[in-house]
Amino acid sequence: MADEQPSNVVGLWAHHRYRPDPASLACRRVAAARQQTGLSRTEFAAALRQLLPWAPTPELISSWETDVPPPGDVVVACDLVAHQVAAAGTPVEAAGYSGVPGSVPSMQVPNGLLQVGTAAMPSSDAEEMLMSAASESSADVLLRSGHVGREVMPELIQQIMDVARSYNSESRLVAFHHARITRDLAVALTQLTKRPSELSDLYVAAGEANALMASLAFDLGKWTAAEPLARAATAYADIAGHRSLNAWALGLEATLAFWRGDGQRALDRVDAGLVVAPVGMPRVRLLHIAARAHAVRGDRGETASALAAALSEREVAETRTDELDDQIAGEFRFDDARAAACAGAAWLQLGSGSEAVSCTRRTLEIHKQDADAVGLGVLSGARIDAAAALLLQGDLDEAAHHLEAALTLDPDAENVSLSSRLTRVRRLLETPLWRNDTTAGRLADLVHAWLRVVPHPSYGG
Repeated sequence: MADEQPSNVVGLWAHHRYRPDPASLACRRVAAARQQTGLSRTEFAAALRQLLPWAPTPELISSWETDVPPPGDVVVACDLVAHQVAAAGTPVEAAGYSGVPGSVPSMQVPNGLLQVGTAAMPSSDAEEMLMSAASESSADVLLRSGHVGREVMPELIQQIMDVARSYNSESRLVAFHHARITRDLAVALTQLTKRPSELSDLYVAAGEANALMASLAFDLGKWTAAEPLARAATAYADIAGHRSLNAWALGLEATLAFWRGDGQRALDRVDAGLVVAPVGMPRVRLLHIAARAHAVRGDRGETASALAAALSEREVAETRTDELDDQIAGEFRFDDARAAACAGAAWLQLGSGSEAVSCTRRTLEIHKQDADAVGLGVLSGARIDAAAALLLQGDLDEAAHHLEAALTLDPDAENVSLSSRLTRVRRLLETPLWRNDTTAGRLADLVHAWLRVVPHPSYGG
């Protein structure tokens, strides 16, 4: 029937381009787990019987692999069986899967591993799997309700808040997975309502999830994924008429542009963002992004003008609140610590050591006053930029202090912006000014060791 499809251009666009298939996601995980083990469906069913309180049949496994969405506990059990085979370290033919109940081989559980049923895996992997199962089960329940009830939007908002606020405390790949589940759920729910207010709220949720995925992909150095995700976030925000999200997503598009060295593209996106941005922190953020874009273009005067405008806008923001910045917060929040770090990065791009030191010290002072007020990524970036700025000023001792503080952290292999910053520091340490200095040589070796375990960024900035 005609009314079963979205009835407007916006709905059709979202339906055809971004409609998820939650069933196929779970089905693919079951199929991938069984293929990883190399077991037949009969053997795989026998293995699952050791982990489930009931006995699945080979026919049921076949349907799970194709078109019937399995329950969340089944997906987890399939992953556990795959881990069992991997942990056994023996060919599948010798693993002891006879297809008879009780024939799953026992596993030795080394120290530091969490045992779940008969499966052994690192505790961190187990925690990630459990959290993923919880997210998937929550999504499945909401979808099976068959309508968009009063409990749906609070649940979606909570999921988005969880991802945004745990951005720097969990694996970015895990966070990406959670954000993707939320996006898929939000878009799938648009098929269950025709109420404009509900559709608008769901498009906002989908846009926020896309924005988080884009930011996570950026940190992971996956530029080709980050850019379309950011554009999708912008489009969803525009559909919903959500000015704050629209401005945030356009700012992310601008950030991606100046990181790859395209200052003009970045400024174009900033200008588009300023047209829709609410007064207050959304404009403060965009003006700081504009400063960095001008810096990439080597325009000192425009950089200074953008930062001055941001300072004036910050005064206005004292009397305003913003849904993303204040309520969702986390990765969506642009506070004074981030602002100072952003300004410092802009001045550093221009080679202005004194201005860069002044700004980055502001971020470090905020952290000293309240350690919880500055995210780990912002803090580390500010320390590294402070070290680079001090090297430009010829102050090796204080540069070493900030650099060593940053390098005491475990290498963040999931944040290529830090590796890009450290690459710049290493180049400064290898200039003729410091080439024969033993302290500089030691620091360069430390930086080199840190960089060996992180991906080399595709772009710098």
